[in-house]
Amino acid sequence: MICTAARAQPSAEQLEQDAEWLAELQHRLHPLTQGNAYRLGTSYSDGRVLDDTIQEKLDNQRAWLALREESLERAREFQQRYGSAGPLDRLFRDYLEYTSVKWSEVQNHILNPDVNEVRRENIGNCFSMLDTAVDTVDDKVMRLRIPILHAIQRSVPLCLEFTENPPPIFERKAAQIPQTLEPIIEETRAAELEMLQGRRWPSGARRVSGGGSARALANAAKRFLSQSPNWGGHPERNITVVAVTVASDWVVAERSITGQPTKYGLPVHAAVIQPETPEGQVDHFELTMVTPTARKGPRFEGARVGDYERMLIQRVPGGRRAARRR
Repeated sequence: MICTAARAQPSAEQLEQDAEWLAELQHRLHPLTQGNAYRLGTSYSDGRVLDDTIQEKLDNQRAWLALREESLERAREFQQRYGSAGPLDRLFRDYLEYTSVKWSEVQNHILNPDVNEVRRENIGNCFSMLDTAVDTVDDKVMRLRIPILHAIQRSVPLCLEFTENPPPIFERKAAQIPQTLEPIIEETRAAELEMLQGRRWPSGARRVSGGGSARALANAAKRFLSQSPNWGGHPERNITVVAVTVASDWVVAERSITGQPTKYGLPVHAAVIQPETPEGQVDHFELTMVTPTARKGPRFEGARVGDYERMLIQRVPGGRRAARRR
């Protein structure tokens, strides 16, 4: 029969020191492990900020690597002292009531990961994201394409930073992507300009029901938008409402439970300059101006946003004056 010596029990002082260290480590580690925050996938939500998405993961990888380097030696000592996860959790729960301590999280993210594998996976996924963004840019509406292409350009050097010594295949890709993007950007700019030149400001409705001229209602809508905190009166964003034109007659915006109109909506075209609007252009919104009551008139409580597109500023009434003031 083979007898194994029982593991020596740490002192109460050692237990308390180790418990405090592990709790602090978990507190710092947990944000980096939620949703694999330091691992880069291949999906993204908005190509215009693709570089921000990659930068966030890169920062998380750096934070994880720094924490791992700082904690690895003590984590190994800790594992030697306490053994597997189950006895450790019971030990802390029974002696110190550290019920939230999870040694398994430290094992999974400090002791066990292959750092080089994580780095290789991240750089590979990073360039896969860029390939997808390039391949799908033509599926996006025209106004998004140039910002996405610029985000791809900014992302290339970030991808290389996931590893200290990028494999040659990725260095070659990093050199090829800018060459691939140059003609795409040039063609996209030409297509966008052609589209912009073909757009005209809508003439709008001449008459509307309910009293009041279309012009007076358009002026009231412009005043409302210019003062609204969501539009021209925004406390932080410099937004200029350049022009408003009534698009069509009133529509029912809301009904009561019995089907009676309680609010009306006035469809309008609105030309707006926002901080991100390119020089020489406006953002042309299709809005519905909503009344506070079931009365058609120039009092509004809000605007519901429909489609929007870019348009050359000289196509818009008052656009040249707005361009000079910008």
